[in-house]
Amino acid sequence: MRLLFSHLKMSLSEALMPVKEPKTKEEAKALLELILWVSDKLNIGERDVEDAIDRALEGDWSLALDILSTYYVMKGIQAPKRKFQ
Repeated sequence: MRLLFSHLKMSLSEALMPVKEPKTKEEAKALLELILWVSDKLNIGERDVEDAIDRALEGDWSLALDILSTYYVMKGIQAPKRKFQ
């Protein structure tokens, strides 16, 4: 059940707002600050946030980006629609 929920959450979040790994140190720092702010708004456990940040600092951004994607889903934030010509 947990796996199904995680997969559904990931599919929804990618459809609403694609979240990408940072490419520069400045982007990484800003994203980590955003993750801390978002985790506070979502009342995510301190241990989960610490684990996500530790993994991000080691190069695995999956948990940190999942926190951000979850916030986007909860708030209904969507990516801008692309105009095709």
